[in-house]
Amino acid sequence: MPQREQVHPFLRDTLLDIKQSGKRSYSPDSPCRDDILHSHTLLYCTKGNGELIIDASSSKMGRKTLLLIPPQMNIAIHPSPQQGLDYSAIGNKMAMDEAENFFK
Repeated sequence: MPQREQVHPFLRDTLLDIKQSGKRSYSPDSPCRDDILHSHTLLYCTKGNGELIIDASSSKMGRKTLLLIPPQMNIAIHPSPQQGLDYSAIGNKMAMDEAENFFK
């Protein structure tokens, strides 16, 4: 494992220790999900599509979309009203209450 000083600042404390992972499914009529991430989080869309808003910047999210989101980002997930959205997430330092809410 590289020494902390050798890691680029963006990747410091990244997914070197995976502490939490899970799956989430949104039906087409699910409400949007809004969270502030407290650790680097890897999101992978496995089914459907929708919109992901990260700190007021909008991106399309569809099957096979893979995103690494740094800590302290405010994210909102809006599933497609036609297909819904399924994704998996991996994080390294989520507090237990945050992790329980994020994967519900």
